[in-house]
Amino acid sequence: MENNNPIGVFDSGVGGLSVLKELVRELPNEKFIYFGDTLRVPYGDKSIDELLICTRRILDFFKAKEVKSVIVACNTCSANTLKLVKDEYDFEILGLIEPAAKYISSFKTQKIGLIATTATVKSNAYKNAIEPFGIKVFQQNCPKLVKFVENGELESENLQKTLKEYLKPLLDEQIEHLILGCTHYPFLVPAMKKLGLKDDFFINPAVCLAIKTKEFLKQNKLLNNLRKTELEFFVSGDTEDFKRNSKLFFDEVAEVKQVLTD
Repeated sequence: MENNNPIGVFDSGVGGLSVLKELVRELPNEKFIYFGDTLRVPYGDKSIDELLICTRRILDFFKAKEVKSVIVACNTCSANTLKLVKDEYDFEILGLIEPAAKYISSFKTQKIGLIATTATVKSNAYKNAIEPFGIKVFQQNCPKLVKFVENGELESENLQKTLKEYLKPLLDEQIEHLILGCTHYPFLVPAMKKLGLKDDFFINPAVCLAIKTKEFLKQNKLLNNLRKTELEFFVSGDTEDFKRNSKLFFDEVAEVKQVLTD
């Protein structure tokens, strides 16, 4: 496998662009192929069997693109399907949870909150990865938040009301940090800061994953030597919707192609 082969990145929609942004920052010389499964968004309320079908279809798509690795820019799939499919492909598949847990393990924190989709919370993946380090994890499923981001609704009164409802139980537990356990949620940080929360309160697993990805590529001599970023974007749903909504988060979406539509 050549080191200049692309890296695949996938999520259920525009949320994974928060991961892609961190990857480009950490790895400015790589080719990235981003896939958003916008036809089937959200993933958070899907069964394990449904998630496995989606995950394998996307990984097969990336296999045909001859990627050198795949980034699961989706907490729901990182929590529920990554371990089940990891050995089925001949490229490395990296997820969000392990790098974040390793980072958090160095904290002197006793209480951490997690906001995530229902499927991620039910999996207890973050809880199981972090609590062995002596840190208590308080979880809150937030089924309504993905749609706010997918619809570009980042400043509405309805969003503020919903955020208050979801965050109150965690803040009542006096958590010291909050894990953004869905790739859509970093785009909601400005709205959450209006509730009096500071920048250092939030933990974005995408940052940890980007660092882990660079370490993996370096160790395996797979770093790109072309000295430039190349980006391709694919979706399963409407290309214009994705392009329009993505502009709120990521300036470099020029062309979007439609695949995996059935």
